[in-house]
Amino acid sequence: MFTFFSMFTSLMLLTGITFAELPVSEPTSVIWGAKVSPFVRKVLVAMEYKEIPYQNQDLLPSVILLAINQEIPEGFSNISPLGKIPAFQQGDFSIADSSVIIAYLEKRHPEHPLYPQNPQLLARSLWLEKYGDTVLSAVTHTLIIESLINPLLKVPTDKVAIQNAIEQELPPALDYLEKQLQAPWAGRFFIGNELTVADIGVSTHLISLKLLLVEIDAKRWPLLSAYLQRILNEPSFKKVL
Repeated sequence: MFTFFSMFTSLMLLTGITFAELPVSEPTSVIWGAKVSPFVRKVLVAMEYKEIPYQNQDLLPSVILLAINQEIPEGFSNISPLGKIPAFQQGDFSIADSSVIIAYLEKRHPEHPLYPQNPQLLARSLWLEKYGDTVLSAVTHTLIIESLINPLLKVPTDKVAIQNAIEQELPPALDYLEKQLQAPWAGRFFIGNELTVADIGVSTHLISLKLLLVEIDAKRWPLLSAYLQRILNEPSFKKVL
């Protein structure tokens, strides 16, 4: 009897395809973390840019969930041992930390690369990503904690800390980024005319400033101000925001 299975097997023999070569669908990627976190946004933009399907599980860090008497999802400590966000899960595989996640995605999904091929440009991209994750993050962290988290925890807002972050810590950081956009390797973005991890790593914190109503003075930082507008018009950022 000529069955569907025998027909399917005959077709495979004719085409030279074996069972081992048949495409296997991947488990859905899950990004754990709330978009209010610049580090979560960083990963979500990378996912959108690389056109990787994903689900976003809206979640605050474990320390905050405990502080507001909310339950931590079962098994989350296995996905993110430190209880931080973002965390990435795909089937039985999970990792945490935004930079580690993007490095994994770059290796696993090389299409639409975020890492330049040139070693020096790659190093510059990784440096700017690190700059965003440290220097800019120190400023936005203060603003997010004092403006959003402390009211949630019913803790008084430290207005002096906010003022110091905006007036003392932020300007030198923006000065540095303005100079980077004047560099010979810069173009529409920090590294040439293609989006890289440098742009995602820096812009996610610039967006936090905008969401917190801290504007970049276009007279003092004209290149950076125009750059942020270009970033906000990028499809991958638009989808996340």
